[in-house]
Amino acid sequence: MVKKLDQLKKDVEQAIGQVAAEYAYAKDLQQQLLKIDNESTDKAIADARKGFRILRWVERAERKADHSEKIIINELQELGPILPQTLQDEEKRLLTQLKVAQSKLIRAASIFDGELKKQLTTIQTDQELLLKIKGQHTENIRSHLGAIATQAKAGVDDLLKWIAATEIILQQIEGFEKRLEQLAA
Repeated sequence: MVKKLDQLKKDVEQAIGQVAAEYAYAKDLQQQLLKIDNESTDKAIADARKGFRILRWVERAERKADHSEKIIINELQELGPILPQTLQDEEKRLLTQLKVAQSKLIRAASIFDGELKKQLTTIQTDQELLLKIKGQHTENIRSHLGAIATQAKAGVDDLLKWIAATEIILQQIEGFEKRLEQLAA
């Protein structure tokens, strides 16, 4: 059991780090979207390209975090039967919370990734169009850009919410694991 606890501890620490990295990348993406919305056309095109790059980082971090979460779920399921009844209930609760948060995060991330790619492409296209039709009637394009930027920010906010929830659950699992270590000692 001590060996399983050591492995769980290592995996939980790794998962917390990966989720924190994903959160940092998503925050960077949020800042990039704010820049795109508030800058001139030339800089907004470059910022949209940076947004694509940051989005790839978010996607990679999500895949790594998802893999770590699956490992933790398996480890908790293996520990469940050997725990005392009082701890089994808490283990089941944490396991359920992690599964729910993981599925919600995966869903939010997949919707977010596809939609944000479309939105960044649209922003880039609209910004390039604004460069070509300088001085002409650009109100419609600018209002469209504002709406797209608002949708993208809402998607990032939803993703950040689920990343934060996952991190909180992982921290609770870390506390649970520390209690198990004390009982095993």
